[in-house]
Amino acid sequence: LTGAKTRGCLENSIEKILNESKENQKEFSVFMYDLDNFKGINDRFGHGTGDKVLKEASRIVMDNIDSKSICGRYGGEEFIVILPGCSVAKAYEISEIVRDKIDKAKILGDKRSVTISVGVVSYPDMANSKGEIFEKVDKALYMAKNSGKNRCVIWNEKFNYKAKVTNKITGIITGNDVKDSRNVLVMVEFMEMLRDDNEIEKKIFSILGRLIEFFEATYCSFIILDNSS
Repeated sequence: LTGAKTRGCLENSIEKILNESKENQKEFSVFMYDLDNFKGINDRFGHGTGDKVLKEASRIVMDNIDSKSICGRYGGEEFIVILPGCSVAKAYEISEIVRDKIDKAKILGDKRSVTISVGVVSYPDMANSKGEIFEKVDKALYMAKNSGKNRCVIWNEKFNYKAKVTNKITGIITGNDVKDSRNVLVMVEFMEMLRDDNEIEKKIFSILGRLIEFFEATYCSFIILDNSS
């Protein structure tokens, strides 16, 4: 749908880069971005338009990173970009360029602004494991959202005392299990899409895209059964 890597490919890639960076004593950085007020876009214009917004935002991101960098869909409207050999200062610079270009692209024209918020973290100065990277970049993104949106924020030790993620599943899942959080949010979106008034073809296309994301699959098939046979 977006041209970005699947969640499974993303996790495999970050593990590989993490191991290589540890072995070669090299740094790398990660930034997570999220479409601001994306639910409002889906609610007002439909999931078809929402998918087009995700696709165009992803295109802008991938046009502004080099061939060694990896962009993957982490869940819903959240994406992660891995920047091998990149310092946190350079990662912040790249994320700011991407944020600014998406803002100025006017993806929905005059209908509504489309912006992103971004969290940035680096290895090894800020995080030393895959879980720690995901947790801290998620907190940095939360702070970007909580401080006004449409901005980039580098993770800071103080965020451990400030960041408290709240969303549709607050009170259902607790702790820092980011993966469970993302999976349930995808399920919530999936149920909303079933109630959508879109044409059946568009609904099926959108649902298949979310199923691929949820199951971390490479592709998904839809089989129509003839009840008479």
